[in-house]
Amino acid sequence: MRILCLMHVPFEGPAEIAAWAAERGHPLTALRLYDGQPLPEPEAFDLLAVMGGPMSTHDERQYPWLAAEKRFIEQSLDTGKQVLGVCLGSQLLADVLGAAVRPNEYREIGWHEVRLTEAGRQSGPLASWPSRFMAFHWHGDTFDLPAGAVHLAASEACRHQAFSHGQNAVGLQFHVEYSTDSIEQMLQHCAHELRDEPCIQSADAIRGGYGHVEVNRQLVIGLLDDIERRTGSCPGSGLTDG
Repeated sequence: MRILCLMHVPFEGPAEIAAWAAERGHPLTALRLYDGQPLPEPEAFDLLAVMGGPMSTHDERQYPWLAAEKRFIEQSLDTGKQVLGVCLGSQLLADVLGAAVRPNEYREIGWHEVRLTEAGRQSGPLASWPSRFMAFHWHGDTFDLPAGAVHLAASEACRHQAFSHGQNAVGLQFHVEYSTDSIEQMLQHCAHELRDEPCIQSADAIRGGYGHVEVNRQLVIGLLDDIERRTGSCPGSGLTDG
């Protein structure tokens, strides 16, 4: 299964997605949009993973490549590619599917419980996950559910934490792909966002939750295994590691 990972900043990469791909023997390309790397043709990949970033889906004037990225995500969906959006990636996916993306009532940073909805527990890409788990969050925006989407998960501070759309799209507002190094990168580059607000944890509290990282790794492995089963293994690739 050939994986294309879209990166918006150098410190938010594929993390455990890349580790899973290496273990399974799947080629993965990390494409740096912020460096102006060109987008490939849809025939070159099977799974599109759209990662996080500190910008908003609406910041096209500041980041002109966002417009091209949205068109690329739409094209990928239209051609039947599997698409996984994480954090900003989930917001971009919702935007492309016609839903509004807007500031959430609370900024959500740190370890917060996520619970699956009834639909999320019954079937779909997260059905093998526990009904409640601690996930890592770092976001200020949220999305409305796209028309035809299935609401999969929620948290106390943010109602729309995950959705699926059709047979080939999943959006996760939270991070289960982060390693401890990923979180340390966020603490290094985005520490200015750790304000005294109800749903924002301190750096010490965040580091105190590192015991959840392994559980989250198992969750993302389960999700990727499910995508692999539905996609099939496709050895070889027209892409190279970024």
